[in-house]
Amino acid sequence: MTRWRPVLGRAAAATAAPGLLLLAGWWQVDGPGATRPVDPRPVPLSQTDFDPIDPEGRAVGPQTLPGRPTLLFLGFTYCPDFCPTRWRMSRTC
Repeated sequence: MTRWRPVLGRAAAATAAPGLLLLAGWWQVDGPGATRPVDPRPVPLSQTDFDPIDPEGRAVGPQTLPGRPTLLFLGFTYCPDFCPTRWRMSRTC
């Protein structure tokens, strides 16, 4: 039994070290030591930093949106391959 004691000690250390590293990583990422976001909900349109416009160039905001759910699609102004297809698909919504 005495000749197995050093082997068992090394095996226990080799098993415990990765376990402690995993615990420390979890603690900082998902555990009690992780930082929490202040407010994970989306920001209201009235508090955004950009000014959206419609295809006619008029400003779009909460006062111009109807009282029902609205689809807001942010497309590019120029991309010859993908965007025309996506814009055609969004018309059917």
